[in-house]
Amino acid sequence: MVDKMLKAFELLKSTADPSADSAAKKKDRLQAADTLADAVTGTALRQHPDFQKLLAVAVAGLLAGCSDHDSDVRLHADENLNRTIVTLQETHLLRLQVELYKAIKKEDTKPKSLRAALSKFADLSHLVKPMKKAVFVSSLLPSMTRVIRLNDDSVQETLSACIGKICDSLGLFFSDIDTQNLLAAFLDNLTSSSTVIRRTAADCAIAVCKGSRQPYRYMTVLSNSLFSLVPTPFRQASDEVLLGVLLCFRKVLTSFQDLLGSVTPRKIVMDNPSTERLLDLLLEMLLHDNHTS
Repeated sequence: MVDKMLKAFELLKSTADPSADSAAKKKDRLQAADTLADAVTGTALRQHPDFQKLLAVAVAGLLAGCSDHDSDVRLHADENLNRTIVTLQETHLLRLQVELYKAIKKEDTKPKSLRAALSKFADLSHLVKPMKKAVFVSSLLPSMTRVIRLNDDSVQETLSACIGKICDSLGLFFSDIDTQNLLAAFLDNLTSSSTVIRRTAADCAIAVCKGSRQPYRYMTVLSNSLFSLVPTPFRQASDEVLLGVLLCFRKVLTSFQDLLGSVTPRKIVMDNPSTERLLDLLLEMLLHDNHTS
């Protein structure tokens, strides 16, 4: 069984790259995904002294299958990975979380595999034990910052869907520097030429603020940082910068309103200087030559 697992792992790993010259057929790759999942979810190997390592091999192989050039193989590998997680999360939760984190951490992880690892880790993040949360945060955030900088629309879409779950579960363990670094990375993405990356960056920045120890404070920090992205005069800024800033301001104002009920009187949205600066900026932008800004 162990030999079959290793062969299945090598097969899925070698065919994850569409340019790889492999004679493996689609049926073989589908069977390889089944082999890995069946081996670790069954009872035959549960008492194996190296079961933890075999589970790591299975997760890595299935994640590699999620990057296969054939969509049917990708879907089948994802289904088997889900089956593995559901079956083993009660008894081997930490190992599953660690292996998913390792895939996020690796710089050579394929985008589709990275998206799968992010999604699965986010779904399991609320199950991280309290004593392990600080450890995961210290290891995960540098990798998250690298992922944020990837110029890939699909990866950023997945990150946007996952960051809220991760911050809700681990955000209280972010240090001030951690939160500021994440916000700085998302602020950089607000100036991207990609509409998708600008939109997801705004959503992610809001999620980081909401999941932090002091949501209102970091929302204020974010709003003040947005002003710094716009030069004076504002016409020197590119359309992408202005669109990204305006989009994030809209989400910031909405989020402020959500926070006000328990923090400050509802009539106060931001302090007066910030409100005045924003109004001045909006009035100036009404005169912009590009009507999409």
